Amino acid sequence: MADSSATALYIFPTKALAQDQQRGLVRFVELEPDLPIRSGTYDGDTPDSTRRKLRENANVILTNPTCCIKAFFRPIQVGVGSLRACDMWS
Repeated sequence: MADSSATALYIFPTKALAQDQQRGLVRFVELEPDLPIRSGTYDGDTPDSTRRKLRENANVILTNPTCCIKAFFRPIQVGVGSLRACDMWS
């Protein structure tokens, strides 16, 4: 990775596919340990402590559309209810 401060965000259609791709990345790094890849999945089941570590250290984050929508769109009032969102980056 040319820019060591960059983070790649890979969005997969399902959580299972993102997790499968993460397992592939882990195997890839095991074969090439000198690669500067620090990756992890970021989804609804990711513990807060892991989310924090990913935000601070990962240069590859794998996720799904649902988590992205929740992360990038703040809660807004809609009729009688509201759309609630997790805050991916706080």
